[in-house]
Amino acid sequence: MRVFFCRGWATLTLWASASALLSACGGGGGASSADSPAQTQAFALAAPVKQTHSGALQMSGNITGTATYQGQTFTLSGTMSMSSSAATLATQFNGQPAMQGGLNLIGSLSINGQTSPFSSSSNYYETADGIPLGSSSSTDYCVVSSYTPPPSTATIGAAGQVMSMNCYSDSSKTLASGTQIESYTLNAGTSPGTAILSVTDIELNPAGQQTSLSRIDFLIDANGNATLQQLSTSGVIDGVTVSFVLK
Repeated sequence: MRVFFCRGWATLTLWASASALLSACGGGGGASSADSPAQTQAFALAAPVKQTHSGALQMSGNITGTATYQGQTFTLSGTMSMSSSAATLATQFNGQPAMQGGLNLIGSLSINGQTSPFSSSSNYYETADGIPLGSSSSTDYCVVSSYTPPPSTATIGAAGQVMSMNCYSDSSKTLASGTQIESYTLNAGTSPGTAILSVTDIELNPAGQQTSLSRIDFLIDANGNATLQQLSTSGVIDGVTVSFVLK
């Protein structure tokens, strides 16, 4: 979650904490589907997709996952609180007027008996009409290169790309750090009349190799209600492969 997912929901901070913990040690899924709704039933789609990059989201819970380092796999656990604010602050981004929102993550991470705190913050930007422009943090400056609004409604099996962003080390845009692609899928929900909307962000390095994947799942119903279910992410930093779920 760059929430869009703000550079992997700023989980680089968490991965860095994992790297530090494992170095100190000396080295060494998705929501379920049942009772599928009718394939022709239409579900509100645009609003919850938009919420992932310009809405107010809050989620606190436990982290469960694994961290692999130097051929050894360790159990990863901890807690995380995530909160984002809607884009309501007038500012400038990439040389044009923009509305700014923010994302904050805070928590603690435990690996192999050692615990480390982590925190991260980032901003995201859109036009006054709600069109995404990009995101920024202390280590990234990402600019939307293409955007396709999702349909207002969709049926089970719908999928599509929402946006692509070019990312740089800072606002000078002199050093490219890669790209990010955001897409959505709509699958059968956990009960009749519901669906699981998954919004996924894939990050690629300048060579086009995938470096991380983050996904946020919503349970939605025919009335347009959307309930945040879980965040899952995986990636590699400093030789540590981290995969975890927050719910």
